[in-house]
Amino acid sequence: MFAYIALKYTLKPFPDKNSIAELSEKAAVSPVTAALLLQRGVSTPEAAEEFLAPKSHGDPLLLPDAEKGADILIEARKNKSRVMIFGDYDVDGMATTALLYKALKSLGFDAGYRLPDRLNDGYDITPEAVREMAEEGCGVILTCDCGSRAVEAVRLAKSLGLAVIVTDHHQPGDSPSAPDALINPHREDSKYPYPYLCGAGVAYRFIHALLLRMGVKPDSFLKKYADLVCLATVADVVPLTGENRLLV
Repeated sequence: MFAYIALKYTLKPFPDKNSIAELSEKAAVSPVTAALLLQRGVSTPEAAEEFLAPKSHGDPLLLPDAEKGADILIEARKNKSRVMIFGDYDVDGMATTALLYKALKSLGFDAGYRLPDRLNDGYDITPEAVREMAEEGCGVILTCDCGSRAVEAVRLAKSLGLAVIVTDHHQPGDSPSAPDALINPHREDSKYPYPYLCGAGVAYRFIHALLLRMGVKPDSFLKKYADLVCLATVADVVPLTGENRLLV
């Protein structure tokens, strides 16, 4: 059987003609664009320019635990320890898994990945998955798009001697997990200026931080994965403002 959900839409009032004409002239945009901007609360030429063409992103090293997570990976690479990436089954999770796997492999890491089954495994890393990855010889678990609330799984991983790095964009809640590094811009102590990244956006900036810690120039390297970040950002329906708009 199928369930049907009735959606109710509330249309915002259309801006008045004078406001549209004024913003159109001052911001050098068409009246249609000016009207759309005004409906989104963008009413000045400066705000319009920032909305349409943001020019900068946050310092990746401002992500909480980004340096700590990067250093754990660098040590794993030095010791030839296997890094297992644990993702999610939606577009964001799969794109992020691909991004991390491709990036780590190209940097010389011994990396593998695991994607959960939506129906059989459900969302988030589980103790069962941790046990299986430990049995496969994993030394570091790197989550993406999940892990912030996986208290039991993270506790088990650490008890088994595994290092755990969580990259995630979901709210950590009142009782977040306690990995070796919790890289999430929604942490209360986060100093990262833009918290609305999707999972791929967080992982993308974490890889940026890793490159900086390794002394690798990031520009040409990061361009290889912009398509995956764009796909995940649009599919996860995060706000297309600021850094997200820049990434897309």
